[in-house]
Amino acid sequence: MSPITILALAISSFGVVLCVILLSFFGPWLKCQLAQAPVGWAKLIARRLKQVPVQLIVDAFIRLRKHGIPVQIDDIADAYLREPKEFDLYVETYIETLRYEKASDGETPPPAT
Repeated sequence: MSPITILALAISSFGVVLCVILLSFFGPWLKCQLAQAPVGWAKLIARRLKQVPVQLIVDAFIRLRKHGIPVQIDDIADAYLREPKEFDLYVETYIETLRYEKASDGETPPPAT
């Protein structure tokens, strides 16, 4: 094989691997976009590199944003990294705190999910 052929194969292999990696983030990214809770690709990739389950973080991010909590995805990922076993409780506590505050202010809180 000539050096040009080897180089072309290496570049095309790298391109295929890169496409597969980016496509694995397309689902969570699209879910955020459709839920009007935008997240950048770099944030999703950084979370995966930090061994954070991206889909879990994205679902929690969308739930919190839909309840009107102005949270960033980095805050949610940090909460997961601090206590992975208590993460669901963390999200529920945030939502219940908001519901309690809105109820005490006389506002109608969003329905529980």
